[in-house]
Amino acid sequence: MSFLDDLNCATVLEAIKKEKERIKNELDSKSDDYIEVSPNEGAFWTDLFANFFLCSEKTNKNNIAHDDMLFFVSRIDSENSKIEVYRKDSKKLPCLTDFNYDWEETVYLNLILHEFEYTLTCAICIQTKAKELQILKRHSKRVYASPSKRDLQSKGEEELITYPNLYFMVDDFDEAFNEMVVKENEMVCVELSAKYDCCHKVLFLGSIKYDALKKVYDARASTGAKIVQKMTMGKINEKRVEFVKMKGPGGKGYAEMAVSQFKKKNDELKSQTFTSMDEKNFQEMFTKPLSMFGKALGQAYTIFKSPNNQSSANLNETDEETTHFDQNHISLNAYLTYVNLKINLIMQDMLETRQKTILFG
Repeated sequence: MSFLDDLNCATVLEAIKKEKERIKNELDSKSDDYIEVSPNEGAFWTDLFANFFLCSEKTNKNNIAHDDMLFFVSRIDSENSKIEVYRKDSKKLPCLTDFNYDWEETVYLNLILHEFEYTLTCAICIQTKAKELQILKRHSKRVYASPSKRDLQSKGEEELITYPNLYFMVDDFDEAFNEMVVKENEMVCVELSAKYDCCHKVLFLGSIKYDALKKVYDARASTGAKIVQKMTMGKINEKRVEFVKMKGPGGKGYAEMAVSQFKKKNDELKSQTFTSMDEKNFQEMFTKPLSMFGKALGQAYTIFKSPNNQSSANLNETDEETTHFDQNHISLNAYLTYVNLKINLIMQDMLETRQKTILFG
């Protein structure tokens, strides 16, 4: 495999793409009645893993996370896998000839966890014309992929393995997105992008309108649910917060937002109350990227940035004053807490997508 002479993310991804095409062509050319399984069928993946992840010099050069932990996907049965984690210099590292491990997924998982830089961007936008969106406020946050998750509602420390679902979590969501305030006729847009070398890939892109968020927020309030959790979030005032899980565009992954009523910072109370939203299918609320954004968004809408972020902030405060007495038009804080995607969808986008980032940059 000549690509091993020049190891970097670009050459590795290109080699994986060619290998998958080779396997597909080989299967297409064979009869359905008889498919010969080569004993060396997994050699590509073990060779790639050994050269790219076990070679300390090249691994340290490419490893964005600077992490010496290696993740192995163990085969339990055809529908379930579990993760084993070892340090790179551990004497207990699984043998490369042990096919109780899924070496293809092991390569994918370590690529995703170590070699790409992820940015989660949340933006408040407004549609100014039929095919124009204006970005009023935007914030980008560096995030990391993980095969496990924590309960952000209680800021818990316990990890729950979620593989093959990978989470891109914002632990400090209350601080990172504290300026994301959405009002009537506006929408919240979310983008998750991955970067390697000079290449950016879009992994998740979607939006949800103010009306949809408020509908969920009001629906939860009308149930009269009792308080189930409490926690303090900086100097934000006492208010109800709903954790709303939304199915992504085209059913691709999930995004979660903590939604609360926007209040001014000069109020006296500082504690905050949280209630949990039962999972529902919000697919109809989360607009599909091809219907809202068009192909790569630019083909459907022209994007304009707000000339002054300060003016956007002032608009939020002014609006809150004028709508304080109208509960039907309250402003909402929209804290983005995580995006969740399956590993195969991430790799598919890394190998195939050509969509440029829209909100980030």
